Amino acid sequence: MVLREPLRKETHPWGSVDVYLENTKAGSVFYQELLGHLSAEYGILPRSRSYDFLHRIEITDQPITVKIVRVNPKTKLRLAMHRHMEEAWLCIHGVAIIQTAAVQESFSIGSYALIHPGTKHRLSSLVGCEILEVTYGEYRESDIILFED
Repeated sequence: MVLREPLRKETHPWGSVDVYLENTKAGSVFYQELLGHLSAEYGILPRSRSYDFLHRIEITDQPITVKIVRVNPKTKLRLAMHRHMEEAWLCIHGVAIIQTAAVQESFSIGSYALIHPGTKHRLSSLVGCEILEVTYGEYRESDIILFED
């Protein structure tokens, strides 16, 4: 199974991040294994609309980074923006709150959002959540701009 052991684990005051693939062109083998994992571990069915954005993993020429982000109950991440990277977030457990410049929406299991370059965004949760995050483009810390609350 593709997501059995992460490349690295990070712990933060708001939760944790497991990095499974970093700056790699994934292709169809990774895509098929990821679909199987999401179905077996989270009950997200391969024919659901949640997979619309995941299909891009199979066909993109860009390097991708794949993470599972866990947000503790009643916590939030700092407001952030990327200059070049695009992110796709799929809620795989719990309920996530995704905030962009003018909109704040709740996302349940199977819901997803695309965060385009230049968009201020934040992830939070009242009950805790897990998000599958796919970053398209070369992942660089220098591309991330954090804002004070």
